[in-house]
Amino acid sequence: MFERLRTKIRERLIEAISDRVVSRLAESATFTDEVARRVAAEQVVNTSQSEPWESDAVVERLVERMTPGIAQRLVMAPVVFGGEWDRISLGEGVQLVNTLMNVSSGRIVIGDQTFFGHNVSLITGTHPLTEQMSARHDYPREGRDIMIGRGVWIASNAIVAGPCTIGDHAVVAAGAVVTCDEVEAGWLYGGVPARKIRKLI
Repeated sequence: MFERLRTKIRERLIEAISDRVVSRLAESATFTDEVARRVAAEQVVNTSQSEPWESDAVVERLVERMTPGIAQRLVMAPVVFGGEWDRISLGEGVQLVNTLMNVSSGRIVIGDQTFFGHNVSLITGTHPLTEQMSARHDYPREGRDIMIGRGVWIASNAIVAGPCTIGDHAVVAAGAVVTCDEVEAGWLYGGVPARKIRKLI
């Protein structure tokens, strides 16, 4: 019984994850652009060869070249918890890596050219400290937004707890825990809890 149950759950998980990945790729402009670039490059190479264009061999060659990079990016994909992507707004050139974005209690807005290290957490969610038992499981649905400006660098393993506004070109050091309402523009913040360290710009 245990083995059958484990196998079935594994199959369902693979199916669910596959469906989600496929739908994300279908909506991804980056993925579509990359496929188009690779196809164009292959067409150029193929003009000097006798191999027919769109043959199985050409398609297989493209698949072999592209799949490892796509798989690597999917492993490092960002995670949204407590809501959907419609509670997140991303500017141009944002690099999320595998950032966890908890939108249970607010929105997350990220400005142009802001980028993240590995394992960063942006957490709007919270729970009532003074409640007990199951009442403590409750959480607000709004009011704890995280607003991140342009050109911000949030380094690996940092945690930002909402509500918080991070100004343009600020840097949050690796491992920092930001619990303040504001990170000033152009400043480096670090530590637990994070504090101002020095002016950068």
